[in-house]
Parts: sequence; C-alpha cells; structure tokens
Amino acid sequence: MTELAEGSAIGPYPYRIIRRLGHKQGNMADVYLAAIGDILDTSQVNLVVVKITRQDDTHGEFFRATLENEVERLRRLKHPGIVRLYPIQREGLRNLPYMAQASLPGRPWFAVMEYLAGDTLAHLLQERRQLDIGVAMEITRSLAATLDYIHNLNQVHLDIKPQNVLFREPLQGGKDPQPVLIDFGIARMAGQAGLEAGTLQWLSPERVRFVRGDKPPELVVRPHPSMDVYALGMMLYVMIAGRLPYGERTRKGITTAILDGSPTAPSTYHRMVHKELDDLVLMALAADPSQRPTADEFARALEELSIRLGYRSHYGHLAPIPAAAARAPAGGGGRSKARTAAMALAGLALVQGLALGVLLLPRVAGQSNGQTPAPAATQVAQATAAPVNPTQPPTEPAAAVLPTSAPTAGAGVAPTALPVTPATAAPTAATHEISTRVPTRTPTSTRTPVPAATAPAGGGQATITPQPQNTAALAVSLASPTNGSTLRGRQTFSWRTSGNLPSGQAYEVVIYRSGASPLGGAGLAEPTTNNTLTVDLDALNNDSNHPLNPGVWLWGVNLVQRDPYQVLQSLASGWQFNYPP
Repeated sequence: MTELAEGSAIGPYPYRIIRRLGHKQGNMADVYLAAIGDILDTSQVNLVVVKITRQDDTHGEFFRATLENEVERLRRLKHPGIVRLYPIQREGLRNLPYMAQASLPGRPWFAVMEYLAGDTLAHLLQERRQLDIGVAMEITRSLAATLDYIHNLNQVHLDIKPQNVLFREPLQGGKDPQPVLIDFGIARMAGQAGLEAGTLQWLSPERVRFVRGDKPPELVVRPHPSMDVYALGMMLYVMIAGRLPYGERTRKGITTAILDGSPTAPSTYHRMVHKELDDLVLMALAADPSQRPTADEFARALEELSIRLGYRSHYGHLAPIPAAAARAPAGGGGRSKARTAAMALAGLALVQGLALGVLLLPRVAGQSNGQTPAPAATQVAQATAAPVNPTQPPTEPAAAVLPTSAPTAGAGVAPTALPVTPATAAPTAATHEISTRVPTRTPTSTRTPVPAATAPAGGGQATITPQPQNTAALAVSLASPTNGSTLRGRQTFSWRTSGNLPSGQAYEVVIYRSGASPLGGAGLAEPTTNNTLTVDLDALNNDSNHPLNPGVWLWGVNLVQRDPYQVLQSLASGWQFNYPP
C-alpha cells in the first residue's frame, strides 16, 4: 500500500490522515497520526493513531492475525502504562467495533489507538546512547509495574523492546517519565501456544533455543512472565551501559552468547553503576528463568536501590556521564566525590559551629556579668534559625561505594538474590511481602530440627514460647489459600499471627508430602518476617532444584533462625493443595 497523503480518508469513518509516524512504525503495520473530523490543525483537534496492517502476499494473513490478537488483548487491559484502544467511530452504528477494514487497496484491517506525544525509547537511545542512571531505573521501574499488572492477569507481552516503549509526553526536567507499552500483537496467555515472533537481541535463552531449533515444537517452553522480565532487564542494561552486553556480534554470535548466559556486568561500561545494581540487572538476565525476579520484585528492588544508593533522576541531563566525571585523574590532581563531600561537610560544620558561638557568646558574657541568661529553648531556636536541609538527596551514588577500578570484562555473574535493605525492624503484620528470589534450596541434612514430638498434630496451628526473650507467646494459624485448593501460577500464602517474633528468627513457608514432617519441608522462598508471601509455583515447577511437581501437597509455616539457618519448630501445618499438570 502506498503512503497515505495528508487529508486522506480510510472509508466511511471520521478519521483524516495528518502524517505517517516515521520511526514509530512496526514491522507488521503502518502507523498514522490522524484527526477526528475534517480540521487538520493539530492544535485544535482530537488526535488518534490509526494502525493499518501491511499488505503482503506471504505474510498478510499473519499481519492481520497479530492486529486481531492485539485488539482482543487491549480491549481487556486498562492501565496507564498500556496504550489505550478506542472503538472505531462510524455514523449509524450502534455497536462500535474495535477493528474494521479500510476502504483502501487490498482492504487492509485497521484499529484506532491513543496518540502518545513522546518518542520511542529506541529513538531516545539513538540520540543519547546512554541515559542518566536514575532516569533509566525509573523508566524500568514503571515498565515493571505495568508488566506486573499484565502478569497478574496471566498474560505475557513477549515483545518487550525499546521500539515498543513510547512516552506519553517528551521527557522534561522535573517530571517523571511516563513510558507506555505498545504492540501486543504476539502477546498470549501464560502457557498458551500461538503466534511466534520477536527480535533476537531481546529474546530470553529459552526462546532462542526454539528459534535455533534445538527443541522440537512440542517441547518448546510455553510463554511465561519471566520472558518479559528478561527483555526488560536487557533494556535496562542498554539504557545504562549504552550497548548490548554481548558486543557487536553476528546473529550467530549473539545467539551463542545469549545461550551461554554470562553477560558482562553493566559497570564495565559505566563506572557509576553500583555493584548492587549490577547484581539486579544480571539477575533479570539469568539463563535459568526460575532465578529471575518477578516484575513486581524487579520494580520494588529498583525503587529501593534508587533511594538507598542515591540514584536520582536528572531528567534534564540524559547524555552519558563524561569519563572525567566518572573517575579522578591518575595523578591525584582531582578530588574524589568522597573527599569533596567530606570537605564540604567539615566546612559546613565549622561554619555552623562559628555561627553557634557567635549566637551564644553574648549570653555567656551576660552570665559572667550577672545577667539572667535567655531560656534554653530560646537559645536553641536562635541558634538553629537558618538550618541546612540535611535530607537533600545526593545527585549521584556516594563515591565510597563505587568500584575502585574498572571491573574486568566478563566478570559479571548472575546473582543469587535481589539486593534488599537489611531489615532493621520487623514490618507490621499487614505488610505484604513478595519473595525476593525464586529459591533453589531443597531440604538437606544440614538442618537441625527440634524433636518430631514438637510438631503440631493434625495441622491446624501450634503455639510456642520463644526461649531467648521474655516476649508474648507467638501463635500462628494458616489463612490462605484455603485447605483443598487447586493452585497454579502466582499464589499468595498468608497466615495469622499473634505475639512477638523473636529477633533473628523468621517464618518459612514449606511444602511436603503426606506422611512427611513439615520440619523437613522444602521452602517456597526465603524466610520472611511478614505474614504473607507471594511465589510463582510454575517457576518452581520448572526449577530442577526444587521438588515441586504436579500432585497433592501439604503446606505450613515453620519458625527458623536466619543466620546461621536452622529450623526451630513447626508453627502451623497440614493444609492441602493440588498442583495440577
């Protein structure tokens, strides 16, 4: 189909073409900016995007199928991070369709969507190469939150890449970026066979094996949310490193590198990347899907790191950080950020001390002359009349935690746990925790359980009195999922508690077979101090190191010591669930 001219109509519909949206094109459709009505002045009209399938004798039917699939997905997805689908307007129609045929050569199908004024992430990366670390983390966090919404509806996007991320508005200083996911043409339900496509650089290893033909079609890994997380991790890598982790390679070389599963750490190419951020990115790129975080875990870890490590989004500065700013001159002529910060703080303390002395000197002199000193509260108020804001966040991570030398290329190793802030206080009972990683630990003889006689009989609940502390008795009872449930995918296990959890101890959700003791059960995730835990059962089933497989299981909650790990007692157990094939 030839390019549509300005003012063109696409049939008996109120849409008039304004222009083709150049680099916002997809591979299977042409995308046009259009006005609703005859006025084409973009400042005075309601703007929409018209997506028209491309005409192709070989792939035309496939292109139509992808648009139809996208329309069906978007009709049900309502989220600010997902492009909005509009009903197609036509005079005289009572039930407005979401997909129709245009009155153009070949009668192509089209759909109408919201117009997003910002550019694609791909276009932004072409212009800037690297983004400010804080901006990159915020973009990724927002996209991870959107994916969490999608995955909770048991759907998988399967085509996460910079070309499919648009910004609702152009990035501006002082405003949060608003990334929006587009192109749901090959999205599917988790586990559903269907349309298979994608761009090699963003495909997870398990999908690459299928593309390369290592496995027959009947054994291919079905769509799973971890595939989206891998692609999102790859995008974060490119945003902060300015390049793919596998370098400039041929298609065959990229395929081999992806399957090898050992990407170089991002800090190799950007010295301002902290090791904990390295670990998080590499965890998202783990070759084993069960080792990747969920989208929700990814989003929460990014938010925590951006605050704790001092990464802040500088929306007015998106260019790469100059090499001179990333490292001090070898001869010591420049000052490190740590030294500069220390000197600034020392100077500030000196100034404040002098100011305090000036303020208090008349009062001290007055006392020596027999005068009545001003009340202490007045002195404090006067001495602190112009405080310096101690909460002003740093513009970059503290230099004290940066690598002292450039990491060796290839040194990045997929981590085994998400970086999280050490717990300094037990969360409230209402806090909802999602496991920070998919565990690989299975029951071993290294555990030191208490005698079996202490296990609760029948499995409703058990009560213990912690010995090390004089605290209220701890009581636990199982809450959900209810006894006898059939479970698949992401599930939240919860239990009711009363009393105090001793310091250094935690709850561990375990599963075990009928006839076995819960004290030797397999942990579903890392121990937690909260009373809820969300895990992906399907990911555990795919983990060769975890015993979960189809069948009937019992679950319960054990009390464990964190460090060193030790099972102390079964608190509640005996509820049954079925994990179907």
